[in-house]
Amino acid sequence: MLRKKCGRRHNSLFINSGGEEVDDGKNQYHNDTSISSFNLSPSEDWAYSYAGDYLWAKVNASTLVRNLTCEITNSKANIDNNFRLAPVSLTYYGLCLRKGKYIVTLHFAEALYSKSEDYSTSGKRVFDIYIQGMIVKKDVNIKEIPGKEHEERRLQFKVKINDGSLEIKFFWAGKGSLYNPPALNGPLISAVSITRGRKRKLQYFSFCLLKPRILLLTSLSV
Repeated sequence: MLRKKCGRRHNSLFINSGGEEVDDGKNQYHNDTSISSFNLSPSEDWAYSYAGDYLWAKVNASTLVRNLTCEITNSKANIDNNFRLAPVSLTYYGLCLRKGKYIVTLHFAEALYSKSEDYSTSGKRVFDIYIQGMIVKKDVNIKEIPGKEHEERRLQFKVKINDGSLEIKFFWAGKGSLYNPPALNGPLISAVSITRGRKRKLQYFSFCLLKPRILLLTSLSV
């Protein structure tokens, strides 16, 4: 668990995974566009790290974005149209959070295995989710999370924070597709929000796949 000395503590945290800073009503989602293996945010209230390496060295940025299409546009596209893709594991650290009960909301949009004309819909992304070192959801397949086609998918979890730190880990255990190509099979996340209070009824939004930002977390050329 990552910890730091805090001068100020917070009641919430919003991260726009793979995207620029954006306001969603009263919530400000932090920029998350670094490509280093570890990054502490400029505000020093969150960080991320990744581990692993891609299996197919011929993959490059154009390969990862060339099959994406735009289906629907909406005001939420700045959040749901970005994502961070990791080779094996991706961990977010919430820092300097006040002691208390929180709701962790994870936003997903399966933007890679989604185009029927090139058979990418047959791809299957499967990963596990850990919070505070405990597995909370095993064998997650974004396509199987309740929601309509071209809608973002969300999962919510309750968590109690005592020491100011929160760890959220996404881990690919080698399940799901092992092809098409292997570089695409790791965990993928569009946004993370951490708020105080009780679970609320989720409101879903359509997403557009026009120009998503894919962050390559390791060198993919030899």
